Amino acid sequence: MDVANSSGVTALMVACRYGREACARALLDKGANVDVANSDGFTALMAACQNGHEACARALLDKGAKVDVADSDGWAALSEEMRRPIVELGKPKAPARR
Repeated sequence: MDVANSSGVTALMVACRYGREACARALLDKGANVDVANSDGFTALMAACQNGHEACARALLDKGAKVDVADSDGWAALSEEMRRPIVELGKPKAPARR
């Protein structure tokens, strides 16, 4: 389930990078490792957060994805989220401004 290319990128990482929630959930349901990292330490959760795919990020978190794992540059999933503001995972969203 966690077959990767030469850089360590898995199908789950690709699904989360492109916001394919149904695909990500199917892979997770079939046993994909939620915390597997590529050769740079980049995880599916980082891919989802960096690319603004909240539904994928939530699917990963529902399966227990670790938020404190850092990639080779020292960025963790929540660091990516702050660097590229998209969602505040695990926190209620603020009401939209009028």
